[in-house]
Amino acid sequence: LDEGEYHSTWLGNKAIYRTRMAIATGGELIILAPGVRKFGEDDQVDELIRQYGYVGTPAVMKAMEDSPILKENLSAVAHLIHGSSEGRFSVTYCPGHLTREEVEGV
Repeated sequence: LDEGEYHSTWLGNKAIYRTRMAIATGGELIILAPGVRKFGEDDQVDELIRQYGYVGTPAVMKAMEDSPILKENLSAVAHLIHGSSEGRFSVTYCPGHLTREEVEGV
């Protein structure tokens, strides 16, 4: 991902949803993202991504049922779904400014 253009997974996860149909089940997507510094484009969405993570559609939909904040942030819900591999392939994010623990935490 271009370092000058992609500063968050909010934008960088285009790499996931634009390639998901081309990746084999059990495959791996490696995302080189030297400019990625955060998850969300704003503080509230960043916090929601850190809290709920890219855990797949069923888990995100369940979390939305239980969370008034997610119900009010449907764009964050859609992002969490689009940014998940749905367990079909693995994603290795290589960001320039997030720790391994932060990335693995989502």
